[in-house]
Amino acid sequence: MNKLQAEEKTRMRRYLIENGCPVELESDHRVLPPELIITQVPTPLMNMALDLESGASAYLLDAYFKSNLARPIRIEGVQIIPPWEGSAISLLEDDPAERSNGGFYRFPGSTLAFEGSVVLNGLLLARCKLKPRDDPRGLIMAVDSQPIPEDVSDRDRIIVKLTVFAGEEFSSEFRLCVDRRVRTRQREEEMRSSFQTPRRRRRPLIPVEN
Repeated sequence: MNKLQAEEKTRMRRYLIENGCPVELESDHRVLPPELIITQVPTPLMNMALDLESGASAYLLDAYFKSNLARPIRIEGVQIIPPWEGSAISLLEDDPAERSNGGFYRFPGSTLAFEGSVVLNGLLLARCKLKPRDDPRGLIMAVDSQPIPEDVSDRDRIIVKLTVFAGEEFSSEFRLCVDRRVRTRQREEEMRSSFQTPRRRRRPLIPVEN
């Protein structure tokens, strides 16, 4: 690619950017990859948005990172934006009692849980450094106090934007499957309870006078 003329390289850069592959150009017009590459790993059942029993929502992303950074860095922050407004998604904290054993992450009120060795939250919460040429892969677990909107159906597909702040912003889109089984069950229970006929209170017996 270095043999291309400057104009052709510029045209190639524009083409790559328009097709979702951000690149940079050095002064000699060499095409460089981004310093931090973020890619979704399309593992079944590992990329999803789901309801929690409390009415909150949870997000599970399977991600691959590739560092082209020149020095070790700590990630300064992470942002996950769903396709609706009003959310405040934050990374799930691990169980402090399990940190000496490598960590353990469980969504509140859910059986969905993973050992810390397969979860990237510690890295994204700046507990360790991302070194040059590191290529960690793992799960990102996040929660939102706000529910998934009612007009989003079970098994819908949504796009969320993951942004990592590390001196600069590095972003990637993730396609998630929506799991609404918890909310569907809750609605069915609410409907059944609304149709139940309340029991009539028995009138007290009036004693018969002689």
